[in-house]
Amino acid sequence: MVLHHCPYSSSLVKKNETQGVIRGVQTPEGWYIKATTSGEPYSLELKDSDIRVQGVTLNDAFESAVARYGTLPCMATRRLLDRKHMTVCGVSGSSEPKVKKGRTLEKLSLGEYTCSSFNEVSEMARSVGAGVRLHGIKPLERVVMFAESRAEWMIAVLGCL
Repeated sequence: MVLHHCPYSSSLVKKNETQGVIRGVQTPEGWYIKATTSGEPYSLELKDSDIRVQGVTLNDAFESAVARYGTLPCMATRRLLDRKHMTVCGVSGSSEPKVKKGRTLEKLSLGEYTCSSFNEVSEMARSVGAGVRLHGIKPLERVVMFAESRAEWMIAVLGCL
């Protein structure tokens, strides 16, 4: 995983000039948030009465879930046992996906699921956050991450909130 400090994200644009569509509006703090087609910011109010979250950010939602479901399973992962690369030599059988001859397929053997509780994920995220702070990145500074979609990626995101 690569963490990169990014003082300004140029991909967040206020308006799509070619279509004239407003995609986001800037908050007083300088952040861009999604907007309606008329240019008004989307309401941050939760509409589902079953969801009770203090605050409006992803961090608020996660901390609320940790407080409510602390010891329950939050995230499940499987260990990679074996990785094989196979080249398709002929017509694939009925149990194999239809693929072109000569194409290489990757076959993974995975172990059983292991679960981490909300409390465990929260603790791992706090450790990542502490490490990010040790590298001099301050609250509200932007961080860019390049990583595969894995549990560790989500934990790193939560740690940067």
